[in-house]
Amino acid sequence: MGTLPGSTVGKPAISIRTTCLLILAFMAGGLIGCSTNREASQSTAPGSKSATAPQATEPSTTAPSEDKTGHSKSALAQAPQTPKLTHITWETNYEKALAKAKAANKPVLIDFSTEWCHWCKELDNTTYKAFSVIAESQNFIPVRVDGDKREDLTQRYHVEGFPTIVVVDSSGQRVDSLDGYAEADDFVRWMRSSYNKFRPDVAV
Repeated sequence: MGTLPGSTVGKPAISIRTTCLLILAFMAGGLIGCSTNREASQSTAPGSKSATAPQATEPSTTAPSEDKTGHSKSALAQAPQTPKLTHITWETNYEKALAKAKAANKPVLIDFSTEWCHWCKELDNTTYKAFSVIAESQNFIPVRVDGDKREDLTQRYHVEGFPTIVVVDSSGQRVDSLDGYAEADDFVRWMRSSYNKFRPDVAV
């Protein structure tokens, strides 16, 4: 029998092994292509969720806010406040006041007064309550002496009326004195003058 034109009869057949390899190669290529296309679509699709793992949040290291002076506000809030003096710290014993004055190298400010003295009470209620006088008193060892009970001291310092304020050194030597009532401003000026006599090398 003769071979017709265009007939496949008589042409060498493709081996079964070759056919299987081609099929496997085609299938593998298709699988790889799908995987790649899926990953691309997930990374580029609008509105898709990121697959990136969430990052751990580190503790805040932001420094506390500062005020205009450069101090930390939290530090300012926690800093202890130095209380203001509200009154003169009086000693009640003359001899102990001298001992404290010697240890502190300060003069003693003696307030001679009595319970019946009107101007002594005025001094207590006005001058001794002034902040300027209270602040200045820190340069002294203030002590109160009842003139009716310590006649030895009133005689020693020639106290003739009340109130009388006497400044002495730690040995009891008189430095200066003030007779009668004085308002705060005048009293502060006198205190500073008395201290300068006690310590001429350190003017206040």
